[in-house]
Amino acid sequence: MIVEQPLGTTLNALLKDAGVSGIEAAEIGGSTERLAMKKEFDQPIGFKKAMFNGVGSIVLLNASRNLTNIYQDKMHFMMEVKL
Repeated sequence: MIVEQPLGTTLNALLKDAGVSGIEAAEIGGSTERLAMKKEFDQPIGFKKAMFNGVGSIVLLNASRNLTNIYQDKMHFMMEVKL
């Protein structure tokens, strides 16, 4: 699904506009960014906003996903990337 929103939109507003529910965490901006947890979904998203500078894609994770495994995969990815 592709949903466009202006910078400064909160994740909760984006989820509501998209008709999505049951999301527990989100990866905002790519695999090198940390996960945003549900309690942070009311913070604005975008450059020089309260949450995350890198905006481009948002991957949504529901309760069926194991966040420990997600973080392990992210760490493995970062070990392979030459920064």
